[in-house]
Amino acid sequence: MNKDKKLSLIITFIGLSLFLFLALTNLLLNQKPKSIIYKENEIANNQAAEKIEVFMFHATQRCASCVNIGRYTKELLEKYFSEELMSEKIIFKEINIDLPENKEISQKFKAAGSSLFVNVIYNNQDHINEDASIWRLAYDQEGFEIYFKNKIDNFLQK
Repeated sequence: MNKDKKLSLIITFIGLSLFLFLALTNLLLNQKPKSIIYKENEIANNQAAEKIEVFMFHATQRCASCVNIGRYTKELLEKYFSEELMSEKIIFKEINIDLPENKEISQKFKAAGSSLFVNVIYNNQDHINEDASIWRLAYDQEGFEIYFKNKIDNFLQK
């Protein structure tokens, strides 16, 4: 075997090894805890939520879109779900991920930057969902209200 062919095989082997290493590392780092189920709109056996946690994660510096989503969410929950807020069946919090006291909850939800999470709890189990769809509605409060109210109604089975 000539030198060029050997060098080509070595480079190919190193490249494939690096690719496999990165793929496995990514897979291991992105695994979710088994005690928490991460699924969009999952409600087992048609069960209504026992509790719903709505968390708006953000950094100290916030853009207009982030501020809007936090405001829209708070106003919607107060307008349509005031009883659930009073009874703490629904909890809403805005959480600054830059503050040390919020590190644990940010890690639990795997929150990075601005993000809206809904945790539907039933059978004492978390069902965590990051709702990335809301960002298209950051400047459409009416559209956000229709979308997010429907989502919460579904979780409550209203």
